[in-house]
Amino acid sequence: MLYLQHINLCNRVGVLVERGNTLEDYGDWKFEERFHLSKETVWWLFDQIHDRLQFPTYRNNTVSPMNRLLMTLRAYATGAFNIAIGDSANVHSTMAQRIISEVSGIIATMSRQYIKFPSRVEVRSVMDGFTTPTRFPIVIGTVDCSHIRIHTIFHNCARRAQFEDGEIPVGHLLGDSSYSCRPHLLIALSNPQSVAEHRYNRSHITTRNTVVR
Repeated sequence: MLYLQHINLCNRVGVLVERGNTLEDYGDWKFEERFHLSKETVWWLFDQIHDRLQFPTYRNNTVSPMNRLLMTLRAYATGAFNIAIGDSANVHSTMAQRIISEVSGIIATMSRQYIKFPSRVEVRSVMDGFTTPTRFPIVIGTVDCSHIRIHTIFHNCARRAQFEDGEIPVGHLLGDSSYSCRPHLLIALSNPQSVAEHRYNRSHITTRNTVVR
């Protein structure tokens, strides 16, 4: 009872919470294991959006811009509930939800600049990029996620129609088993038998994991 009274008193008087510095707390390997991104990549992203993460004041121990970004990236990497993300950053789940939503919106504004289909000039270098580490040839992209909204977007997008109409004559996409196999969209074999089929699946999964990661 005394402990609970102490906690209530601390909440009333607004005790500052130490949130730490994840970039310094973890080494490179442990950081990538938790965020699925390197520290260099996180710093690059932070440099792109840090001015939009700033608060006009640091009253009430506001979550720092870097910690706001790290909370969001942690949610992406783990798929954890807001309460778990909030606990790891010492913030309430409601604040965690708000931060993740706000930062996600900021990151999404960069999509037109960085998420695009390769031009005819870029296609060869993209295919070479996929082939080099995994030996899966003629890949120009991968798709992932069984969420119904993602499926609906893909099946109704103009890019899919271009593949099916032959307007994109070279290259194919890799998808998971939630998609149907098409000439332009290859999925892993559900029951591989031969050595070649197992080799195909290994290469397919490794290549598609560039999206999963």
